[in-house]
Amino acid sequence: MDRTAVVIAVVNNKGGVGKTTTSINLGAALATPRRRVLLMDLDSQASASLWCGVERGRLKPSAASCLLHGYPVHAAVRPTSVPHLDASSVE
Repeated sequence: MDRTAVVIAVVNNKGGVGKTTTSINLGAALATPRRRVLLMDLDSQASASLWCGVERGRLKPSAASCLLHGYPVHAAVRPTSVPHLDASSVE
């Protein structure tokens, strides 16, 4: 079965409007055994990753490391405390 990835972006240029909260809850709600979810935490504070149980010491290599230093993409993906939800940060 050929499956196409779906990208959902939660963006707003103003802080404090619920982007992180919405992203975490949406990702957790969509994650199932048949549908894995990758939460791309592009906030420099890595709040979404930390809220999902990724320890601060495990944030590297990050998505930025892949882009800037040639790390393989899979090296930046971390499992979270939510089943079937992984996270990658830019910290």
